[in-house]
Amino acid sequence: MYKDVKFRMLTLEEIEKWLSEIRKVNVDYCDEIDRIYLVGADPFALSTKKLELVIELIKKYLPNIKIVSMYAAIRNIMSKSDEQLEHLKNLGVNDLYR
Repeated sequence: MYKDVKFRMLTLEEIEKWLSEIRKVNVDYCDEIDRIYLVGADPFALSTKKLELVIELIKKYLPNIKIVSMYAAIRNIMSKSDEQLEHLKNLGVNDLYR
């Protein structure tokens, strides 16, 4: 998507570190946050399993998250089975933007 930026996926450790910092800095209102938007070119390029692990981490640090939104290229939506899409929906993935 970005021609001048090398593609790379964050590790789960990096994601957890970010979430831990968010929790520390925003401790007074973290429990009020119920929606999160995953940034980057196309987070939906991640496997269903990695997305599940990311969402579990998010809910560990922001327990009231109900809606997970992100960019999703059509090819990455099409690469997932109906069962995988249903599973992600049940985890809170409700808004995909292309």
